[in-house]
Amino acid sequence: MLFSNIKKDLARYSLSSFQKKRDWLNFVRWLIFAYGFQATVIYRLGYWASSWRNDTAPVKIFKSANLLVYGPLVFLIRIFYGINISRKAKIGSGLYIGHFGNIKLGKCVLGDCCSIQQSVHIENVAGCKPGEEVITHIGSRVWIGGHVRIHPGIEIGDNVTISAGSVVLDNVPDNCLVVGNPGRIINKNYDNSTILGL
Repeated sequence: MLFSNIKKDLARYSLSSFQKKRDWLNFVRWLIFAYGFQATVIYRLGYWASSWRNDTAPVKIFKSANLLVYGPLVFLIRIFYGINISRKAKIGSGLYIGHFGNIKLGKCVLGDCCSIQQSVHIENVAGCKPGEEVITHIGSRVWIGGHVRIHPGIEIGDNVTISAGSVVLDNVPDNCLVVGNPGRIINKNYDNSTILGL
């Protein structure tokens, strides 16, 4: 599952020149500067290493050792790239992070093939009852523009586009285009397949 998700994440990035020519030098050069992809891979490692409860003892030990690697790497990603993805977030395959800087994904749920731009905040908060959390749920194939804030506990459907600078305070059904602060739905039948590149 770990490598399958990473492969699907990688497929979201435009690597057409590499796919045509198998130019490994250009691929390595891209990999060095693919901050969003690097952050995603480290998140996947942390999430995978944290899910050891039902594993056998040797696998638990191996995953625990991976958490020792994950800790310093996630610290560097947060400091140098400004990308903070909680390993408690549940993120589907095919995640695309197009930019770096001031990105915070807390304990939230994201579906498959979502796209996130710079300075996006999706966080959870403590609920009214002890131990209860308010978690944001985002569907599949959702495009989230730069500087978007999504308040805790919001539910966003599939195929939604949230334009740059929007602040989402209310639930959003499938196939909508959301703009503004506060975010409002201006199109209830919006096709975001082109902007997602799917």
